[in-house]
Amino acid sequence: MTAPEVLIARPTAGGVAHVGAKVVGEFRRQGRDVLDVPLAESAAPAWRGLLTGLRAAGRIRRAGVIHIELGRITTGPFWFAVVAVSLRRDVVLVVHDAPTLVDAPGAAVVPARRGWRDAVAHKVFAPLLDRPVTLYVRRRAGVVAVLSEVAARQSSAAGFKRVERINHGADPALPGPLPSTSRTVVFGGFLSPAKGLEDLLAAWEEAGSDHQLMIAGTASRQHAEWVARLQRESAKFANPPRWLGYLGDQEFAELIASASVVVLPYRAANPASGILVRAMVQGRAVLATRVPAMESLVTDGVTGCLVDVGDTGGLARELANLLSDPTARDRLGAAAAEVAAVRHTWARQASDLDRIYAVAGGTK
Repeated sequence: MTAPEVLIARPTAGGVAHVGAKVVGEFRRQGRDVLDVPLAESAAPAWRGLLTGLRAAGRIRRAGVIHIELGRITTGPFWFAVVAVSLRRDVVLVVHDAPTLVDAPGAAVVPARRGWRDAVAHKVFAPLLDRPVTLYVRRRAGVVAVLSEVAARQSSAAGFKRVERINHGADPALPGPLPSTSRTVVFGGFLSPAKGLEDLLAAWEEAGSDHQLMIAGTASRQHAEWVARLQRESAKFANPPRWLGYLGDQEFAELIASASVVVLPYRAANPASGILVRAMVQGRAVLATRVPAMESLVTDGVTGCLVDVGDTGGLARELANLLSDPTARDRLGAAAAEVAAVRHTWARQASDLDRIYAVAGGTK
């Protein structure tokens, strides 16, 4: 059996999965031989990752490049990485939430069920395994690739030895109205308190706009009741938002393409934001908070608008200003699209990865 040029291990759901699948598609479009290893989360994702890695040991040894996509909850790919870095020292880790490789990898050893098993997993196995296994992967990997300068600085400060930055890819813009002619404001992503959704709803009520606020995304079991409470409270607004729930990738892309403004009022964020990149590529006016992911890409007043974290009054004022100024929305969106057209394409990300692969090759 011939050895693949690139073996890419990735999750099957979420933003990290989206990026991994797009990179696979871009490499195949270029005519390259790619072995795609999608790892769905399971009751005990550590075992799925380990067993998949052991079964693929021969291909891991022979492949030209081993590339693994990691995020906070991608425990299956992380444990695949444990096998991969044990077999060779030039593995490339693309770490979306750097400097965090993954949260609680030790807990993934025990099947996830409510009750005592969850308690054992998180209170016993996680503390015992998390630090040593994470350090092992970090030290043996060839290169850690991150998606922003902030992530690169944080990773270097955390002790990562070989850190390289790549640009976040994105699909080409879809046909859509100019921001000046649209009447929808869009918030999208995983619904949690860290995303500033409560701040957005307070600002929306204060702004008193006649545009339509669209909220796309779902919450974890942990935050389901919190979201239900926000839905009940916001239903009483004079102009209540529409809660869309989960949207498929194409539906979500079309929602962004139709937006007047994309609002990202995060209280905390990963070092890079795929939703921000999509909004910029699509030429939307972006209103965001001053968290690292936004400050890395948005120039305030040029390619978007930034407000302080938790400043609901400022968020309401900036939102009202944007919605009352169609010319400003078009200007900001056009400037964002111009930047994104150069930096945020899958071809550019693939080119960046080739540079990283060459660096990793020197670590054998």
